Amino acid sequence: YWCLWESRKEFEKDPEDPDVMISVLSITSVHRDTAQSNYFSFKYKNSDGKSIEERYRTIRRDREVWVDGLELLRLECRLLKKSENDKLAYWRSRPVGEQMDAWKAELRLRGYSDEEINEYYNHVLMQSMSKEERERA
Repeated sequence: YWCLWESRKEFEKDPEDPDVMISVLSITSVHRDTAQSNYFSFKYKNSDGKSIEERYRTIRRDREVWVDGLELLRLECRLLKKSENDKLAYWRSRPVGEQMDAWKAELRLRGYSDEEINEYYNHVLMQSMSKEERERA
C-alpha cells in the first residue's frame, strides 16, 4: 500500500491509521511533472473503477528517487501478484487426489491426526453434497 499521514507525529502516534491508503496494485502510471522539478504524480483506479490522479511535492529526496522507486515497487507487486495467480491456476489444474494428498500432508505437519483429518474431510464432503446425495451416503 501507498500510505500517507498528515505528519511524522501522526505516524508515530498511530502507524496503523494512515490518512491515505492506496493499493500499489491499483496504480496505473507514475509521472514526472514537466513544469516543476520537485513534483510527481501517479494515477490509480479506486474501488469504483474511477481513475484518480494524486500529485506530490518532494521534500528531502530528489523527484527521480520517488518516481523510480514507486515505479519499481508497482512493477514488483504486479510480478508477485502474477506469480501468485499462476501458482493458484496450476494448483487448481491438478487432479483432486493430488490436491487432497497435499492438503492432508500439510495438516499432518500442523499436528493433526489421520483420524481428525478424515473426520474433517468427511464433514466438508457432506456439506458439498446435495440433500439426496447425503441421504444415500
